[in-house]
Amino acid sequence: MSDAITFTQAQAQAQAQAQYSDVVAQQQTEKKATIDAIISIFVGPLTKNDPSMQVIKEIDLSTIIYEIFRKTGLHICPTILLMTFLTVFTKGKQLTDQLHIKQFYNNITTIVFDGINLSTKLRLSLVVDIIKIFPNCENVELQENNLFLIDMGTFILELQNTKIKNFSYCRNNIYHTYESEIDKVNMKNIITNLVLNLPCLVDLEISGTNGDQDFITQLCEIMNSRNSNSSNASKIENLTISNIDIDNDVFEDLIPHFYYNRYLKVLRFHDWVFDGFNLDNNTSIINSIINLINTNCDIQRFTLCVHEEDIDGEDDIFAVSKESIENFTSALETNHALLDIDTIFPILDKEIVPYMHTNLHRFWVPRNHTLFTNKFHKILMTFLLLNFVRKGSTIPLLPISVYYNIFGFFTRESQKTFE
Repeated sequence: MSDAITFTQAQAQAQAQAQYSDVVAQQQTEKKATIDAIISIFVGPLTKNDPSMQVIKEIDLSTIIYEIFRKTGLHICPTILLMTFLTVFTKGKQLTDQLHIKQFYNNITTIVFDGINLSTKLRLSLVVDIIKIFPNCENVELQENNLFLIDMGTFILELQNTKIKNFSYCRNNIYHTYESEIDKVNMKNIITNLVLNLPCLVDLEISGTNGDQDFITQLCEIMNSRNSNSSNASKIENLTISNIDIDNDVFEDLIPHFYYNRYLKVLRFHDWVFDGFNLDNNTSIINSIINLINTNCDIQRFTLCVHEEDIDGEDDIFAVSKESIENFTSALETNHALLDIDTIFPILDKEIVPYMHTNLHRFWVPRNHTLFTNKFHKILMTFLLLNFVRKGSTIPLLPISVYYNIFGFFTRESQKTFE
């Protein structure tokens, strides 16, 4: 009997050892495939000083995973991918004597982690280390990573010494389930570090699933918890909040949080799920938007769209009263900052068009803005006239350098308006 037990134990040990060996072999295969893919996509062309490498601004880790799968059929473990990527590019950064390699690192401004499972602390730590490899990384996109924002306190804290301007956290979770009081305290610290203590952050896109209403209320309160004139106030200019379940009365209570934020230029509510639409509820939503555009004259773009499940095909689901239309157009008549506004009410969006058209053109009348003086306006008009080639004329176009000298200082919003 003892011999049989000993033999069974030996079999189990041998089987376990074989399984372990298979796992190690699989990891080695995945690691080699990952290294080969990174060499093929980045390292090879970079060491050969391929000019195409100097125009790369974005690194998409999901693209690398796709390339590995396309070439080998392997589904790479995210930990192996992140560790290999970090190791390869950490070594490459040590080649400071080669200017084209140094320039490559400096050129990267965007890193995308879409569709990669980052649910462990190790993987999140690797993400931070990868971001820090590239000194000018400004845009970080996390989407469908099986993440919970409540677990990302350390991650957010470690981003404070980076140059991140745009942070996208989409199709991930906020809380594991419904939030507890302890979770609320922890989330307050996380949001504070995100919206107030990332010194360069100006563009935030965030979506949630659990505890949406409490989370968005907390986010709004923290964004405006410090004096707007303070140097440590939220500097977020573009805010997108997606996939929120919300009651109409809560929406009405949320909007005032955006009244006095002078930095906010773009406010987007994407795929919100309201508790129901009817004439009364629609009037409440419209009144909230009217109060916003009447109070905050810094917002240039506003979007409110709802989730598809809220659109049931009924013609009158987004019915709007005549009084609401009149109040809305009256608010637009006195607001000259808005350049674009989209609501969930088709009849309102139709009424909006002429006011937005007026605002776009008003911007370019010299007396209505401070971007340039009347004297500069004459220079601008002269430039446009000289740069206009009439049919059959041999007058040359002005050099592109002159164009840049004249228009180079305009902001993106100004350029968008001019177009």
